[in-house]
Amino acid sequence: MARPRKLSTEQEAEIVQICVSIMQSGEIINKEIVADKFGVCTTTIYNTLRRAGIKIPHVRTTKELSEEQLELKPDARPCINFEWCGNQELITWNSQKRYWHRSKRCNPCAHLWGAHGITPEEKAKLFEDGCSINSCSREPSVIDHDHFICPQGYHSCEKCRRGALCHYHNSQVIALIDALRDGKLSAELNYLGIKAVIFKDSDNI
Repeated sequence: MARPRKLSTEQEAEIVQICVSIMQSGEIINKEIVADKFGVCTTTIYNTLRRAGIKIPHVRTTKELSEEQLELKPDARPCINFEWCGNQELITWNSQKRYWHRSKRCNPCAHLWGAHGITPEEKAKLFEDGCSINSCSREPSVIDHDHFICPQGYHSCEKCRRGALCHYHNSQVIALIDALRDGKLSAELNYLGIKAVIFKDSDNI
C-alpha cells in the first residue's frame, strides 16, 4: 500500500518542530525515521522542511541489510562500458520488492545514458574537438542542448543536442541566446534600441 504524500498543516508543523530540536541537539536528521513516524515517504519530509526554510542534504539512505540479504547479493560484473569507465555494474537492493537489482551499467554510465542517451565513447568523441565555439580554447565540460526543443535541464537528445561547451560559454553565451529566442529580453533591447536576431533553427548557432 502506497504511503500518502500529503500532510495536514498541524503535521507539517510537528515535523518541523521535531527536526529543529534534532538539529539543535547536534544530531543528524534521519528522514526515514521521521517518515515512518508519520507514514509518509522521505521526499515528503524533505519538501516539508524545504518549505520551512530548513536545508538538509537530500540523500537516499538505506536501512541496514541483514546477513541473509547480504549473502544473496550477486557478484558484480564489469560495466558494459568497462573499457572506458573501468567500473563494475551497479547492484542495488530493492526494499519494496525485496530483491537485488542488477544494472548493466555502473552509476556514472547509467546517469550518462539516462540523461543524454549516449555512451562514454560517444561523449569522448563529442568532447575531442574542444569547445564548440570556434574561438574558444577551453576544455568542454558540459553537453549543450537547445532548451527551446527540450526545456529540461541536464538532458539532451538527438534533436536538441548542439555540441560540447566549456562552462563559460554554456552559462553565459548560450543562456543569452536562449533568452533572446524566447523573447525574454525584448523589453530591455527595445529600451536600448537594439534589434535582436531571433534564431529559429538551432543549426545556425
